[in-house]
Amino acid sequence: MGKVVLTTAVTAYRDALGDRLVSAYALGSLAHGGFAPAVSDVDLGLVLREPDSSIEGVRDELKASGIPLAERLSVFWSSLGSLRAGRPDGRFPAHDRLDLADYGALLFGTEVRDSLPRPGRAELVEEGAAFALRLLGSPAGIADCLAPQGLSPIRLTKLVLMPVRLLYTAATGELGLTDPAVEYYLGLPDAPAHDLVRAANALRHGGSPGTLPHGELLKLLRHYLNYQQKAIGSPALVAALKQWERNLTSPA
Repeated sequence: MGKVVLTTAVTAYRDALGDRLVSAYALGSLAHGGFAPAVSDVDLGLVLREPDSSIEGVRDELKASGIPLAERLSVFWSSLGSLRAGRPDGRFPAHDRLDLADYGALLFGTEVRDSLPRPGRAELVEEGAAFALRLLGSPAGIADCLAPQGLSPIRLTKLVLMPVRLLYTAATGELGLTDPAVEYYLGLPDAPAHDLVRAANALRHGGSPGTLPHGELLKLLRHYLNYQQKAIGSPALVAALKQWERNLTSPA
């Protein structure tokens, strides 16, 4: 079903962009394996000749199309020149540029991956922490982390596995593919919540949410935040992560 969404999306963008579209790539688990229909996003990368304002409108139409899994479509895009310079001028975060460079599967157009730089570890660590802060450190994210029972499998797996994947990237500089990241985390003798991480990974493949030891989630998040605060150079971001950690104990 995910491949149907990608095929439909590429056709829609070819029609909308014409020769402004250089390449279209499958990203994420549909490119490097491990796609789980119950929880996985459908990721598409577009390389353009120049920035284009129509990307989001086409994406919104696709997400509302009623095609199964189309609501999970994520579109990353930038011009080729900016990608080659490592300064995307659209929506192409560092982790997704790393995914493109290492795993992108060409769906249409010209192969350009050999000309694209891989983001450095420092950029990956700081951008990943900022991303986690927006998704999990927001008031809604904190509320979910404090009371995860009853959340959807998609949300539960993100709460648990996003920190695990980001820790793997911070330690290795490699893309946080779920299975290698889980294996890495379970090999850390000082890391908490091993049972939770195992259960969340099983949930990706059809396990029951009722099997998750929810009480371990805060231990996992505090471990992640402690690591990130030591690894990040930005004082403002470190301060925001510390506030997130405080909010996990005493929500604002």
